[in-house]
Amino acid sequence: MLDIGAHIGKYTIAAAKSVGQEGRVIALEPDKKNYATLCKNVVLNNVENIFALNLAAWMEEDSLVLQVGKTSGRHSVKRDLGLGHSAVRAVAIDGLVESNRMSRLDWVKVDVEGSETEALTGMQQTLRVLRPRIILEVTTSNLDSIRSILKIHEYQIIQISPLNVANRVQSSYFFAVPLGE
Repeated sequence: MLDIGAHIGKYTIAAAKSVGQEGRVIALEPDKKNYATLCKNVVLNNVENIFALNLAAWMEEDSLVLQVGKTSGRHSVKRDLGLGHSAVRAVAIDGLVESNRMSRLDWVKVDVEGSETEALTGMQQTLRVLRPRIILEVTTSNLDSIRSILKIHEYQIIQISPLNVANRVQSSYFFAVPLGE
């Protein structure tokens, strides 16, 4: 499993326990404080199959500015609330998958506060070759581009939550599954 936007590890740890020692979870969290808490939670929960990385998912390897959100789960490279910022390193998921020689990826969770299009753009080969199932939060402004990317790779996208409005940003959760499954 790949947890993109792992925050403090709520879903990362549940996934690691679910896949057992045979599986592994790679968790990406760009915010340094959230990443430190994620790492502490991994230790506290005694899970050894999580590989936490202090990185953002993007369309290419880059250095980005992460804007501080009103809560620790709302930091974004897309929205500046005037609450501070920090530099973060970003990678394309395709490069991460290749460098880790992943031949199988069953699930991807994406919760990246408005950067879903860029994250999926950086995983085109992964979608085409490994065909993971995806759970993702999508902001309304990105919905058309997400549908387009997933359609190109022959995925069905299903809305699984009602529209949520937080800090004037509208989003919903979706499940994307490769056609034919």
